[in-house]
Amino acid sequence: MLRRFAAGSVVACIATAIASAVVLMISGLNPQRLSLILAIWCIAPCVWGLWAMLSPSKWVPQRLPIWGTLLGIFAGLMAVFVLNIPYRTLGAALPTTTGAFGVVVAALFYYLLWTIVRIVYTSLSGSSSRPSGG
Repeated sequence: MLRRFAAGSVVACIATAIASAVVLMISGLNPQRLSLILAIWCIAPCVWGLWAMLSPSKWVPQRLPIWGTLLGIFAGLMAVFVLNIPYRTLGAALPTTTGAFGVVVAALFYYLLWTIVRIVYTSLSGSSSRPSGG
């Protein structure tokens, strides 16, 4: 369970750090408008770690990307339709079809990131099974 948490958290930490740097470098965005998204990103590593721990044992590690995609669908729906992040950050309302496309993109992006979680988990599992030298 701890390996699952660590794998999910480390990938989320790196992803949110990169995303935060990119978003903060974009000129023209009001920092006050970004406070909500940056606050959400602060808790993302913990959420990803907990989500990894909740994954069904039979799904680990082969189906971790699919498990992460489910989180991506949920996160996309929450961000676009419940929290209305596009309007809060950019000040522009999105049509429903564009929002739905955003959810699909988020799900695909999460699939890719959770493929990395699977690689990290496998790496952590492999390193613990090696006999300690010396």
